[in-house]
Amino acid sequence: MVEHCFDVAGVSGSIPLVPTKSKNNGRYFGSFMITKEKKQQVLQEYAQSANDTGSSVVQIALLTKRIEEISGHLKSHKHDNAGRFGLIKMVGQRRAHLRYLAKTKPDLYGQVMQKLGIRK
Repeated sequence: MVEHCFDVAGVSGSIPLVPTKSKNNGRYFGSFMITKEKKQQVLQEYAQSANDTGSSVVQIALLTKRIEEISGHLKSHKHDNAGRFGLIKMVGQRRAHLRYLAKTKPDLYGQVMQKLGIRK
């Protein structure tokens, strides 16, 4: 059974009022979240203890993975300006975390930069 959607004027239209799901594992379009599996993999690789989910190193690694995914998306969707704005915001967040790590633990900063392949 197909449900019909109505626009503001009450005329049957093709634009639904609820978010549409993509054919990509039932996720919504425009979602740049990393999957649970990828996030767990990053946590296992970069966590300094069993319950470490918020340290600067983990945050930098998670932001780097998200930045890589959005960069790949923007290569094929050049006019996605909202995605580009989100990318710039995430790069700024990662830069702030890196600056904090460089001040507090310079030796760990160098290791993280090298391991993640981030340029200065």
